Amino acid sequence: MIHFKLEEGRRFSEDTYASKDDVKATYNQENVDPVWGNVLSYRSFFDVETDLSNPEKSHYKVCLTKRLLGESYGFEKKLSHSLFLLLSLPSDKQNDFLRSKEFASLKLTAKINSVPIAPETIRKLENGELENYNSKFYILKAYLEAFRYASSRKEINLVALENINKLVSGAALTDKAIYRQEDKKEVLNPLTLVRKEDIPTHLEELFSFLKQEEVPSIFRALAILYFFKTVEPFEYYN
Repeated sequence: MIHFKLEEGRRFSEDTYASKDDVKATYNQENVDPVWGNVLSYRSFFDVETDLSNPEKSHYKVCLTKRLLGESYGFEKKLSHSLFLLLSLPSDKQNDFLRSKEFASLKLTAKINSVPIAPETIRKLENGELENYNSKFYILKAYLEAFRYASSRKEINLVALENINKLVSGAALTDKAIYRQEDKKEVLNPLTLVRKEDIPTHLEELFSFLKQEEVPSIFRALAILYFFKTVEPFEYYN
């Protein structure tokens, strides 16, 4: 009986990370509470409480199943190997690689923001050779400055985060960072934003979480996207 319960938990957590609705669809029935209980019981062995919390101040947990850990550490190993290869290249080749990533980021930013720009114009922007700026190009110029600033950092702390936001906003580094002024709920985002007075606490939690080594670094990086969707610390350009 115990083996059967564990097998159900493993099946819906390791083979595929299923939701309760997925389990209902698998068994083609509405009441799957006993099965779902076995799934949650199995997952509890792999739960890790993070330093991040929701608007109700309950800390999030991440379920690090054996398969998930294996795949994430395997991916991180590949990334580390790629970094080693990059650092072993001559400095001019390293710069060529970094410029190619910079170019790709600018190209994607232009697409997301519906900015029509030719590849050769992006190159001119990168090289500082663009004399006459179309008003639509300013967002790319601001992004480029933020991208280069962030790429030069060995770590991201609060000051760096504020500076990145200021550069993306087109402000000077000497300006004061503008944090979100109002409580609000996004129409397209069902997640409730944290209260504006709780923003400093959540930023502290973010930097603490980024040092939480029991969580694979790839998940910590991905969580930053979730953090900005649920906290929106800055007034503009989160």
